Amino acid sequence: MKNRELQDSLKLLNRAYFNVFSTPDGELIMDDLQRHYDGTLLKKADGVVDVHASIAAIGSHKVVKHIEDRKRNGQLAR
Repeated sequence: MKNRELQDSLKLLNRAYFNVFSTPDGELIMDDLQRHYDGTLLKKADGVVDVHASIAAIGSHKVVKHIEDRKRNGQLAR
């Protein structure tokens, strides 16, 4: 894929994120994802850091941030 084609493809993808997550249903889903997965990243169990739960929390956080970034980039690409 050429650079221009890649850029056009990325713009289309970003616009799709914006179109989906800017609707009332999309905003409702995004609010739910943020509430459940965009909180504390350091998880503890019995007063000790739970490494596995913390890694899972970081992964979930990254997904939420990825959606937010794509939506923002889609709005800019309009």
